[in-house]
Amino acid sequence: MASHICIGYLLCRIADTVEDSSSIAPDEQAHLLRLYDRALDSDDDTTVDEFVAAVQPHLPPEGEQSDDWMVVANTARVFRTFEALPEDVREAVTPPVRELVSGMAMFVERYSQTGGLRIQSREELEEYCYYAAGTVGNLITNLVTRGNVDSERRSRLYDTAEEFGLLLQLVNIAKDVHDDYTSENNVYLPADWLDDAGVPQEEGCLLYTSLMARGRAIRDVYKRQHARRVGDSVPPRGRDAPRTRRQPRTRGDGRGRQNLPTGGVRRRLRDERCELRVARRDARNHLAPAVPPSDDEPRLKTTPRRRSGLGSVFESLLRPFASSAAERGG
Repeated sequence: MASHICIGYLLCRIADTVEDSSSIAPDEQAHLLRLYDRALDSDDDTTVDEFVAAVQPHLPPEGEQSDDWMVVANTARVFRTFEALPEDVREAVTPPVRELVSGMAMFVERYSQTGGLRIQSREELEEYCYYAAGTVGNLITNLVTRGNVDSERRSRLYDTAEEFGLLLQLVNIAKDVHDDYTSENNVYLPADWLDDAGVPQEEGCLLYTSLMARGRAIRDVYKRQHARRVGDSVPPRGRDAPRTRRQPRTRGDGRGRQNLPTGGVRRRLRDERCELRVARRDARNHLAPAVPPSDDEPRLKTTPRRRSGLGSVFESLLRPFASSAAERGG
C-alpha cells in the first residue's frame, strides 16, 4: 500500500512542480499540463516520451535540480514503475491524478494574463483546494477501499477525503503566503477577503509577511517571559532549606516511591533564570524591524500579565492592515 501511494504522489508531484514553476510562461505551463494529462490517458495516443521531450528545455541544469525537479527529470521512470503495478491499483490512481492535472491546467489558463494565480473568492479557493488536495484524498481512499471494506466505512472515508484534503491545503496556503507570492507569483488569499480590509492582493502579501515577522517576535518574547515566571516559581534551595529525604528505589510494585531527581532540575532552573529575563527595551528592539509603531500609537506590552492583555497583541498584529486602510481612505 505504501509503495502504491508513493507512486501516486510522484505522479502528482510532476504536475505540481510544472504548475509551481515561475520560470515557465503560463501558456507553456498549460500546454505541458495538458500534454501530461493525455500521457496518463490510456485511450490517448500521446506517450510519456512526448511530455519528457517537451519539458526537457525547462529542466534546471543537472547539478542544480531540486528534489522536485529530479522527479520531473525521471518522469519516464515513474511511468514505467506505475505501469508495472496491478491493474486495480492503476485504475484507483489514474482518475484522481488526471483530475488534479486538468484542474491545475484550468487555473493556469484562467490567470495566464496575470502571470500567476489571483484567487478571487472563497468559492474559487475551495475549488482550487479540491483540485490540488481533494483529489489526493480521493486517490488514497480509492486505494484503501479496494479490499473488503464494509459499505458504511467506505462511505465515511469518501465523505471525509475531500474535506481532509481541503484542510491540509488551507494550512499550506496559510503558512506559505509570502513564498507563494515572491517565488511563484501566486496569491491564494481571496481578493474578496482583502477587499473587505481595504487591502489589494499584491500589498496584502507584503503586509502578511510583516505580520508574520511581528508574530514570531511576540511569540519569542512571550515564551521567554513565561519561562521566567516558571523559574521564579521554583523555590531557592539554599544551605538552610530543608532537604527532601531520598525515597527507596523500587521496581514500581507499590511498596515504595520512585526517586525523582527534582533537585538537579531546580538547580538548573535557578542557574538559568538570568538567561530568561527579557527587558522591555530588548523586546522593543526585537520587534522594531517588523512594523515600527507610529508616535501616536500605544506601545506593545511585552509582558502578558493577564489573559486580557492579549488584546493589545492582536491590535499590534492588525496594525499594518488598519494603517494601510486608513491611508488609502485618506
